[in-house]
Amino acid sequence: MAAGPGAAGTARVSSGRDLNCVPEVAGALGAVARQGFDFLCLPLFHPRHRREFSAPPARDRPGPQTRSDLVLAGRDWNTLIVGKLSPWIRPDSPLEHVRKNSQKALRQELDFGAYLGLAAHLVPLRGPHNPNLARGLSAHLHSGHHATQLDVQIIVQGAPRHAGRPLAAYLQYLEHLGQHRPPPSAYELYARGYEDYLQSPLQPLMDNLESQTYEVFEKDPIKYCQYQQAIFKCLTDRVPEGERETNVQVVMVLGAGRGPLVAAALRAARQAGARLRLYAVEKNPNAVVTLENCQWEEWGSQVAVVARDMRGWAAPEAADLVVSELLGSFGDNELSPECLDGARGCLKEDGVSIPQSYTSFLAPVSSSKLYNEVRGCREHDRHPEAQFETPYVVRLHNFHQVAPPQPCFTFQHPNPDPCPDNSRYTELSWRVEVGTVLHGFAGYFETRLYGDVTLSIRPETHSPGLFSWFPIFFPIKQPVPVRAGQEVSVAFWRVATPSKVWYEWAVTAPACSALHNPTGRSYTIGL
Repeated sequence: MAAGPGAAGTARVSSGRDLNCVPEVAGALGAVARQGFDFLCLPLFHPRHRREFSAPPARDRPGPQTRSDLVLAGRDWNTLIVGKLSPWIRPDSPLEHVRKNSQKALRQELDFGAYLGLAAHLVPLRGPHNPNLARGLSAHLHSGHHATQLDVQIIVQGAPRHAGRPLAAYLQYLEHLGQHRPPPSAYELYARGYEDYLQSPLQPLMDNLESQTYEVFEKDPIKYCQYQQAIFKCLTDRVPEGERETNVQVVMVLGAGRGPLVAAALRAARQAGARLRLYAVEKNPNAVVTLENCQWEEWGSQVAVVARDMRGWAAPEAADLVVSELLGSFGDNELSPECLDGARGCLKEDGVSIPQSYTSFLAPVSSSKLYNEVRGCREHDRHPEAQFETPYVVRLHNFHQVAPPQPCFTFQHPNPDPCPDNSRYTELSWRVEVGTVLHGFAGYFETRLYGDVTLSIRPETHSPGLFSWFPIFFPIKQPVPVRAGQEVSVAFWRVATPSKVWYEWAVTAPACSALHNPTGRSYTIGL
């Protein structure tokens, strides 16, 4: 069903009529439109007009192969017609002459459909095994004759099967289903258009974020509610009811951005009836302007704005609570461990960090779409395989998660280790139930903000409505075939040095891959 631009729950269903014989296109198009259909599916070539590309007399038949493109205006071909490939085309036939003839016919019909500007084709499948057909379609797609078709449309085929019921009754039922669909979630609305779109992970330590980036994250309906609840519970635990008039809690928001966590902390304090002295620490000079305006116009003297990097700031007093939102799609990939370890001198011995801990997760995935997207990211001034040694933030859409995610790395704050080393190594294994091809690994995270207050982008525990983070994708250079019952294993490293952090990874089963990103040659996260 294709949703239009209307409000959720009221978008109409896009439905088409499938006809096997269309002597006159404009007339048939008018007829199906009067029946309430949005588009028409018709054969590109006459069903009985088989082409023979090698043998006479069919090879030498005079006259046009099919009807002219002039029978419809170009816009009508683009928007109202779906082309049906001839049912006799069998590129996977065991008979060589049938197979070769079908390959040429397939290419001819797809090319003619591209010439007409058709938005879609209907391709008949004659069995479960169609490698030659798949190759022909792949060659056509790589020729550039295709557009991105993410919405679902419905095609009605054949005569009515309910006595006395016109085709309009089927359309009415489809409209009923479409109008009673659950409305899209905030996450689905936010993610629309980003499906399988590769993005470089943010590097907020090296790069100062733009205002629009802050604005997008601040629209998340879940994240700041959870942070407020976590701060409220922490303040309630730390301040006995009898001391709420005298006990002033020192709270530091580390990496305050434009101030959403500051506002959440102030709301939590009012909710808990607690008194605060709050520091908003932010290194981005442009975001500091916003913080200073908020402090002047709204927050007042209870908030002090500190234009410093948290790691080099000598705090005037120790904090009861530090609050941060430094997590990336893989938990630690925006260097939250290094930042919070560098700022732990700000915290009292019994002080609390929100978040208290976070864990990254990995899952093997199959996605030829993502593999081809990564392959197309090659840059001439980088290592020739650098695109396969770089993780990408992506809204996973056309993919198959081969097995459930497993925990990878966990970090706790405040860090109990007096001399923290945030390098990590693990090897994970999954048993695969269905034969597939491995193209890489999807990364997620879960975090415990405080007590039982959590945030998660792991599919099994995803916080409803949370959209601040898409998953992260770690590609592999060569796809790995995997049989049902085999194990997939990956060795994964987080390498931390005084100046930068990077990941390395290698498949170790069912076959060994190359080590990806050795010594951080293609991708690092700068400190």
